[in-house]
Amino acid sequence: MPNIPGAPARFEPRPEPELERVSAPSPLPPSPLPPSPLAPSLRGSEIDGGLAVDRDGHFVPDREALALFDYFLSARGEVDDAEISARIRSEITTRLGQPARDEALAFFDDYLAYRAEARQLAESPRIAAAGDLERRFQWIRELRRKHFGAKTADALFGDEEAMVLASIESRRVSMDPDLSDDERASRFAAIEDALPESIRESRRRTRAPVLGWQHESAMRAEGASAAEIHAYREQTFGPEAAARLAELDQDRESRTR
Repeated sequence: MPNIPGAPARFEPRPEPELERVSAPSPLPPSPLPPSPLAPSLRGSEIDGGLAVDRDGHFVPDREALALFDYFLSARGEVDDAEISARIRSEITTRLGQPARDEALAFFDDYLAYRAEARQLAESPRIAAAGDLERRFQWIRELRRKHFGAKTADALFGDEEAMVLASIESRRVSMDPDLSDDERASRFAAIEDALPESIRESRRRTRAPVLGWQHESAMRAEGASAAEIHAYREQTFGPEAAARLAELDQDRESRTR
């Protein structure tokens, strides 16, 4: 794996055992979006993300902080970068007291440096020439740990990286001509089981409607009654959802008559 040049990170995460996650206090309420200098695309929207501190008043870097930064940074191209940066620093200063304020400002500086270096890395000839998705992923993974340290990088990007690795491994399995259908299915199941529980639960929720529809179709093909379909829906999705689905069935039937 190649070394990626760059200055060392300025933000040093505190040891995890000392952290107790609490909501960050706001000395002043979050300021409403002004008509300028923010991009028109952000006007009238709610500010995403947030900032958190531990029980000792130290800043806790997490994905909510990145969501806050990215909310304003999404206006790049519409608003000058310096103005966006100034707005984010103002949000940090308004929301946090010391020592969290200076720690969050340092973390924001490192996040900007990481984004800039990631753009340079993506545009470099060696990355463009690298057809290996796994190699490109390892470069960006190394870059994240250089800027934020291993523990903080895992907290910030761990779920995303787990999804990318699962995608890479799934692609490798799907293209392996030596695997039987059963072996391939077993490998896919193992990849799924290796994902963090939060991701697996999210994927289960996303897939539930499709899987439910497929199961219902199979039940209907086997001659299941309306009462049996309703009982399955209640068991799978709950009584309220089952009632709504029954109403949709009635609406569809009335339109086809």
